[in-house]
Amino acid sequence: MTDAIFAMAGAQRPWLNGVPMPSEAIADLADGFGARIAGGEQIRLGRAGLSAAEPPSAVTAAAG
Repeated sequence: MTDAIFAMAGAQRPWLNGVPMPSEAIADLADGFGARIAGGEQIRLGRAGLSAAEPPSAVTAAAG
């Protein structure tokens, strides 16, 4: 019964239901490059510019 109650509560509250996908520009950039590399392309990013500050955690994840 506890599982059912948490499932119903989580459906209404994203913070209880799971972690949402990142929406930062740098995360989208890294995701796009990762998909292209997984598809067999050989690409190299030399430089990227952002129009707003990004969270340090997103920058660190994209750099890795």
